[in-house]
Amino acid sequence: MTLCGKNSYKDMMKIFCHNKKGISLIELLIYIAIMGILLTSIVSFITVNENMKKRNQAISEVEIQGWEAMRFITKSIKNAQSITGPIFGENSAVLTLVVDDVTKSPTIFDLNAGALRIKEGLSDPVTLTDSRMIVDTLSFTNFGSSTTKGSIKIQFNGSYFDTSENTDYQKTFYGTATPR
Repeated sequence: MTLCGKNSYKDMMKIFCHNKKGISLIELLIYIAIMGILLTSIVSFITVNENMKKRNQAISEVEIQGWEAMRFITKSIKNAQSITGPIFGENSAVLTLVVDDVTKSPTIFDLNAGALRIKEGLSDPVTLTDSRMIVDTLSFTNFGSSTTKGSIKIQFNGSYFDTSENTDYQKTFYGTATPR
């Protein structure tokens, strides 16, 4: 058989086709290696995607609950007649407001077991945050003067932590409000 001869292509095809009876060991190992790389890539992508989903859920929980609680507190301060606690120049973990509605006066904001709460009048306290968000610090500072109704600086730290998912996120929220 010559490569330059007239029948060289036919002769080579006969040799290759005649000896080809199945998959060689090298071909099988290459196939397994390629499939292993593909499966590892797919599993890694799915794992990263799930972790990002959990992280985004934690961020969303803290952001939404924190801003809603802050909006509610500042709205309550703006609608209040006066602030009875903390007094001018003081800092406290409890905010007490006098409001127009006698059944809701005093309105008290505080922290209990990681939940931000509101107590209106004689009613039982109601939580502003749920169990997925933990508030670990709460501070109200009255930086007004004795000639004004006062202005309140609000600060609290909200966090989300789930040990089963090993997901955590925390953020400090700031706000200010003055009664009208």
